[in-house]
Amino acid sequence: MKKLITIHPAFLSLEPELSRIPENFDSQGELLYRGRNTIKLFDMDYHILNVKRYKRPSFCNRIIYTFFRKTKAERAYLNSEEIVRRGFNSPQPVAWLAVRKGGLITDAFYISSHEDEYNRNMYEFGQGGTEGREHILTAFARYTAALHEAGIFHHDYSPGNILFSLHNGRAEFCLVDTNRMSFGDVSIARGCSAFAALWGSADIFEFIADRYADARKTSARLCRRLISRRRKIFWRRYASKHGMPY
Repeated sequence: MKKLITIHPAFLSLEPELSRIPENFDSQGELLYRGRNTIKLFDMDYHILNVKRYKRPSFCNRIIYTFFRKTKAERAYLNSEEIVRRGFNSPQPVAWLAVRKGGLITDAFYISSHEDEYNRNMYEFGQGGTEGREHILTAFARYTAALHEAGIFHHDYSPGNILFSLHNGRAEFCLVDTNRMSFGDVSIARGCSAFAALWGSADIFEFIADRYADARKTSARLCRRLISRRRKIFWRRYASKHGMPY
């Protein structure tokens, strides 16, 4: 077994513990989530860290990640660094680590700081309308517009990946699950497509569309139409894939 590891300069003192993560992951840490990937909480020298182990790739993907493409862990690390560099919030990247067996990458881990400050996410807007929540939705629309104006596009802009908290009534946001990102010009049409996977009623998305359009100095009518169309496409595909009525 061979390990590949990159550690943020601020956390080099944790190298001995970080390098043992593949051996200790199953038996140590507090389980936070188990699904396609597994996330655990580790306390390393008074640093509370999230450690995410990605699902073991298929044989073909092991070849791809070994020779042709960065692992999800490395991309998450680099993308989070870039998000922070551009002035937005994402959990502090600590390290990424990959394990090679038989010459191929078999396991990959992404380690970041644990952010308990952002204790809410966009799932809570799956029910209800805009009433009483206008300030959060306005902040969210403007935040998304600011991301796009800064050239940041999250390809999995889903409810659980957008965390937020209120500070003196002001909403502040944080992006997680950052392995699928791109950086560059974000057109209005592409920007509006980012809202496709979010949950909520039609009036919520009309409200968001108007404020997103205002922030990006474009047509509210256009944004309403683009967001509505992209959401219909996304949820029809989702329903078909999961055998659900649309």
